[in-house]
Amino acid sequence: MTQNEIALRDTTRTLKTKTGELEFTRSVLVGDVDRLEELNSGLADEIKKERGRVVTLSRLLASVKSDTITITPEITLTDSTITTEWAHFDSSAGGTRTLEGNTVITAQFDSLVVQNATTTITRDEIFFTIVTGLRERDDVFEIFARTEYEGASFGLEGAIVDIKPFFPKKKKWAIGPTVGLGFVGDRFGGIIGIGATYGVIRL
Repeated sequence: MTQNEIALRDTTRTLKTKTGELEFTRSVLVGDVDRLEELNSGLADEIKKERGRVVTLSRLLASVKSDTITITPEITLTDSTITTEWAHFDSSAGGTRTLEGNTVITAQFDSLVVQNATTTITRDEIFFTIVTGLRERDDVFEIFARTEYEGASFGLEGAIVDIKPFFPKKKKWAIGPTVGLGFVGDRFGGIIGIGATYGVIRL
């Protein structure tokens, strides 16, 4: 199969590296903008947004899933209002998450009637490292993204737009000297001559 045939059948694959990182991989498409319009119009649209010459393009759909967390808030009580201030910070080898906010409950305590309850998240930050790249494996080009951050996952799409650095253009016909062994008439010996070859490159 050609590179594009493999890429069109491929989906994002997930594995764990020897160092414990999660790695997501997918084969890339090959072609200029016109060709990508036929194969993946979304990637073609992204290329059109760029002003310079695009050699390769990758698009990542990232998601992060976190475990349930328990927060013990600081509580302030007045005659009609309960205010809680809370914060959570988690640090791992792959990144950090900071979550802060407050909850305000307005009530008539004598009748135990809640009039209003509002939770405001004032800070929600996640920082983690993503390593991305393009590689060739088993004669197929693929993009990869890996991270140590637990719970992170990526959907991948990619394309090689400028094929010259990756698929050098070959002349279809080439003529040059040839040297070999073979039969000339009924005699076996060395042969020196001129030969022609025809090369094909498929994408």
